[in-house]
Amino acid sequence: MAATAHVANKRTPGKLVRSAGTFHQLADGTALVATGNSGWLDIGMVKECIAHMAHVAITGTTPTMDVIIEIADDSSGTGAETLFAFGQVVGTNDNTESKSPTLRLDKRYVKTTWTIAGTTPSFASTMTLRSAMDHYDTANDIDPA
Repeated sequence: MAATAHVANKRTPGKLVRSAGTFHQLADGTALVATGNSGWLDIGMVKECIAHMAHVAITGTTPTMDVIIEIADDSSGTGAETLFAFGQVVGTNDNTESKSPTLRLDKRYVKTTWTIAGTTPSFASTMTLRSAMDHYDTANDIDPA
């Protein structure tokens, strides 16, 4: 009988997070009054997430806001591409929310960009990414056991 070879498993770096409720905040509810972005955020080796946007106060004359989620290879935006675009927010309908379908990520840096128009527009908005199911947090170098 031939001997059986055992091969060591290669482990994914980082700490295993067993929570479907890990949130990454891209906008914190501070009033957004001009076009801008969140800056690149390293979310680790997350492969799936859900984007959520909520508005608690919208003011101005004919305000509009377009929001996209982008992904990139690194914090300088190398290989950036649009992952998801929310529908345009139009008018002053406070307490509106938008949620994406499950998004698949193949890059570890995420950024949200918003384009605002209208007369004296102001959007008090939160934007978050919620990691789907278990994932490895590469910001923590503990080897999962």
